[in-house]
Formats: sequence, C-alpha cells, structure tokens
Amino acid sequence: MLQRRQFVVRRLHNLLDALLTAGVFGMIYLLRNNLAQIRWFEDLSRLLPFSRYAPLMIIAAIVWPLLLNYHGLYDPSRLRKAFVNVGIIFHTSMLGTFFLIGIIYLFQMEQVSRFFLVGFGAANALVLIAKDLTRRRRRLRRLLQGKDIWRCLIVGNRNTARQAIGKIHEESYLGLKPVGVILTAGEEGAKEINSVPVVGSLENFRQALHQQAAAYVLFTVYQEAMKDVETAIAVCQEEGVECWLYARALGWNLPQMEIDHFAAMPILVLRTAPVLSWAYVLKIFIDRSLALVFLLILSPLLLLLSLGIFVTSGRPVLYRQTRIGRFGQPFSLYKFRTLEEGKTPFPVGSFLRRMGLDEIPQLINILKGEMSFVGPRPHVPEEVERYSQPWQRRRFSMRPGLTCYRQVLRPGKVVFDEAIALDLKYIDRWSLWADFFLLYKTVILFFRRLFVGGKGAAF
Repeated sequence: MLQRRQFVVRRLHNLLDALLTAGVFGMIYLLRNNLAQIRWFEDLSRLLPFSRYAPLMIIAAIVWPLLLNYHGLYDPSRLRKAFVNVGIIFHTSMLGTFFLIGIIYLFQMEQVSRFFLVGFGAANALVLIAKDLTRRRRRLRRLLQGKDIWRCLIVGNRNTARQAIGKIHEESYLGLKPVGVILTAGEEGAKEINSVPVVGSLENFRQALHQQAAAYVLFTVYQEAMKDVETAIAVCQEEGVECWLYARALGWNLPQMEIDHFAAMPILVLRTAPVLSWAYVLKIFIDRSLALVFLLILSPLLLLLSLGIFVTSGRPVLYRQTRIGRFGQPFSLYKFRTLEEGKTPFPVGSFLRRMGLDEIPQLINILKGEMSFVGPRPHVPEEVERYSQPWQRRRFSMRPGLTCYRQVLRPGKVVFDEAIALDLKYIDRWSLWADFFLLYKTVILFFRRLFVGGKGAAF
C-alpha cells in the first residue's frame, strides 16, 4: 500500500512538473520576445516563431520529470532534507539545459537562441524549487494539524512492536500514527510500548479495532506465532480493514495479497477493499472538484432554501447528525432541517424531503473528503449497533456516498441485512464506470420525481 501510494504521488508530481516546465518555457518565450519592445533592449532581435520552439518545449516537458525521477527527487528518504532536493533540481536543470543545447547542435537548429535555453533552465529551476518547498511546507503543516494521518494498530511481541513503532516515528513524513499495541500470548503486562498504549490482547482484538478506528493493522509476528493471529487477520478481512503482515510470517495463500515494504521491512498486504489506483485517485479528484463547482452553481438555490426554512420555521437552517464514515470514524453529516422540534415536518421541510433537496448540504461533506458522490450511505451509530455479522463492517472500507447502489437500483424498502449486502456488492465491483452509471441513474430518478412524482430519495 505504501509503495502504491508513493507511486501514485510520484506520478502526480511528474505530471505537475511536466506542466510547469511547459508553462515556464512558454512564459520565458513571451517575456524574451516582449523585451525587444522595451527601449533599453531595442538591440535584441525577436526569436523565431514559437512553432520552431514548440518541439523543444515538448522535449523539455518529458525530459525534466524523467531526470527528477531518476535522481530520486520524490524518494521518501530524501523528503527530510530540503537542501538535497534543491541540489537535485539545480543538477537536473543543468543536465536538461545541456541536453536541449545538444539537440539543437545535433539537428543543426542554428537559429534557436542558446541564451534563451539557459534562461529557461534557470527560471525552471527556480519554479520547481518553489513548488517543492511549497509541497514540503504544506505536507508538514497538514501533518502538524493532524491531517493526512493514518491510524495504525500494531500486533506483536514487545520487541517487534517496539521496532515497528521506532520505524514509524523515524518515517513520520509517511503520515502513520500508531494508536495502540496488541501484545501476543505470553507478552501481557506492559501498559505501553514506546509511549504507545497497549490497548488489549488478541482475545479482545475486535473490540480494540473498533475503539481505535484504525485504518491499518500491522502484524509484526514471526511464523511460529501465526496460529495466534489468524483469527485477528480474519477479523480484518471481514471488516475491510487492510492488514500488513511481516513477510517472514508467510505461510498460506490468500486472495488480494501483495508484498510491500515499509521502512526497508518486508510486509504482506491482505486486502478486501478497493486498492489505491489512478481510477481511485481520479474518483477523489472528481468528487471534490464537482462538489466545489456544484456549491458555487447552486449557491442561489441554497440561499433561497435557507431563507424558506428560516422564514417558515426559524433557526437552525442546517441539521447536523453524527454518522459513521470510513474506517468506522464518526463525522457530522449536514442536511437542511426538515422537522420541527416535535419531530413534525413543516411545509418547506416536507417538500425538501420529498424531492431529496435536504441532502444538498452534503456537498460540504464531499468537499471535506468525508463523503463521496457514490458510495454506501453512512449509517448512524444506532444502525451500526444493529450489525449482526462482522463482515458487515467491511462497508466502512470506502467513503460513504450521497447516492448508492441500493437507492438507485433498488429504490423500494430493502431488509437491513440485504441493504448492507448490496453495499458490499458495490465495493467488490467498484469502478469509475459504475460510479458514472449510478450518478446517471440518480439524475434520471430525480427528474422523474420532479415531473412525474413518486416516493423515495434520489440521494
């Protein structure tokens, strides 16, 4: 998981570096040509048409990210030293500039300005350094604010747990936070390991997992202890919690497993939830982008509905309800208030509920990253307590959604357990195309209710 996450992050930075390099090339070209119009630079001749420079811009946009990647700019081990990255960027810019100059000599592009290429190389280095420093500062700020933190539960004996916690603290920029230790048989007695509390034993593993709301469980055990943790691993699989197993404990064959490395320590990843991929990253990007766009477009409607609620029923306009989100962590879900204090609907509230418009404020939850447009609907804590089977908690392995598989394809009343089974079916078959299809069906249902009438929520 860590390697995959780092791979996706590296590719995103490569793409951004390519776009920045192309943008700097174009800006320097425009600046250089416009200098000839200033009185102090009247002796400067204008450059050739941009069409003659465009191939060099494309080459630069390809070469710079490749060189940065080759020199390990985004290698996690180098993130801690800013001056190392600055040196890599300057070195890369020098090599890239020499490469472009070599190309114009090789292909006899005599009229292409060498000084322009040198100026571009220097300017691009400064832009990339500014971008890298901004990235580092933003990453550090988010970590200090407690954001982008992944809660991790550690299972093992005192020595292996201590080593794992030490590695996590050394690699703090990865965003992992050890929230508890589960000690294996014969290791009971300690209250904490490296300042991380011991939160239970293997006998009450499921309870500790729920209490800590961990995103990952790291099993630091050897092969001889595998029998002791098999039940705990099964619990993780049932509930959709990703578990990492110290690779020396290999002993059986399971679906959706892969070898990964954490701080030079081999681990085995067992997964029953969608893997981080370009498609999943695109889903997150689309969610937040569309949420922001819709909030801006619908702001007049939001204001009108807010006024309608305020005039007919007073304050508050918004209603907050605690729901259970990804990894079992609670969050505040936003809705337009549709009921009076006595739990009786008022006219505007009844209209909002009938049309599903009371759900619009959940765009705020999507923008905050707490929800998605498509995903299992978030349950209230009382509904979570009704889960009769451990595997039903696997629905927490994805962000809850504004609309879901059940509400679109089975809009009528569905038995509670069957509804959860449909959510898991969506998780197991997830794809971007499935999300687009469900969004399309949601829009169709909304307009059908708007013009034809009907019952049930579109969202």
